[in-house]
Amino acid sequence: MNVFLCASALAIIPTILVLKSQTHTKYTDYRFVGDLVVVDAVYECRGSGLQCIGCCEISYCERKNATWISSTRSRCPEDEICQNGVCVKNCDRIAKVPFICTTSGMFPDPFDCQAYHFCTPDKLDAPVLQSTKAKCGDTSVGSYGYNPKTTFCSDKLSDAKCTDFPVPICERMLQKGIISRNPTLYYVCLNHPLLNDTSILYPFQMACPFGKTLSPCGCE
Repeated sequence: MNVFLCASALAIIPTILVLKSQTHTKYTDYRFVGDLVVVDAVYECRGSGLQCIGCCEISYCERKNATWISSTRSRCPEDEICQNGVCVKNCDRIAKVPFICTTSGMFPDPFDCQAYHFCTPDKLDAPVLQSTKAKCGDTSVGSYGYNPKTTFCSDKLSDAKCTDFPVPICERMLQKGIISRNPTLYYVCLNHPLLNDTSILYPFQMACPFGKTLSPCGCE
């Protein structure tokens, strides 16, 4: 479901999402691009130990003289990505695009119907939201996908496969709509800050506050 974006609704788009104006541009959803080029993320250590820098780099952070520093920094092998401080096999090319939190809450992964993301305040820097990815596991009675309405893994999958994208496909800049079955969650299609191609759109997800639902002019 798509709704028109009115002037007052623009005010609820977080300032972290910088819109790159384009005229007469043919846009493509990131989920249909085979070889995405992700630029290196600007990174600051927020704790000790191994941590991910963007999608494909790993860093060891330690505290010296009351300052967090990155003492070593290396890149994961070509067929691997960084998750939770370790390099793991990349079985899904789409996973290379980092999920960016814009508001607190639980959100479905745009590509993988079995994955979802927790967006919570960073323990060391409260205004910064930290994304934690989780995935529904297989059970003895079959495979399940994440249900954004119940916030549980309650969608029974046929042959353990996703049949559709959890978030609608982006076709135009500033396209906006609700997340399926949960009108308190919505998406806005914009350029991803770590993709250097401005013709590629990414569906940033947000949550209306206090259980409000999305209307043509914002959360009401």
